[in-house]
Amino acid sequence: GVKFSMNPFDEIAVEEAVRLKEKNVATEVVAVTVGPKVAQDTLRTALAIGADKGIHVVTDGKTEYEPRIISAVLAALVKRDVYDVVILGKQSIDDDCNQTGQLLAGRLEWPQYVCLQSRHCCRQEERTGDARGGWWTGDDRHFIASCNHV
Repeated sequence: GVKFSMNPFDEIAVEEAVRLKEKNVATEVVAVTVGPKVAQDTLRTALAIGADKGIHVVTDGKTEYEPRIISAVLAALVKRDVYDVVILGKQSIDDDCNQTGQLLAGRLEWPQYVCLQSRHCCRQEERTGDARGGWWTGDDRHFIASCNHV
């Protein structure tokens, strides 16, 4: 058995989401993992950091899921449960694809702020990113944020 752990970029994203909740900018922090039963360790980490709840989309553990599939799963959850903001790590550490956020933004037709480095990546007055062809500061109600580092 391989021990599953949260990738450091996703950990930064969870920490940022918890900060937003502590500042009453967000009302709930929901962590999501897609993987075999042992992947629940990543949700335990997110809950320990301060997430309110975790969603585990359990897989058979025999198939590796690429960003295209993960983004489809996340898009379905966002549409089903009606979230306004999705904060995720900029990339995975197993394949370093850096694609899930972009694919998710495309599926939802939401803007995405990529590789954010601000400690306050989701404060409207400080949010900037490279989305749809240029740098801009947005006031979008719905968006995807990919966190790089704090």
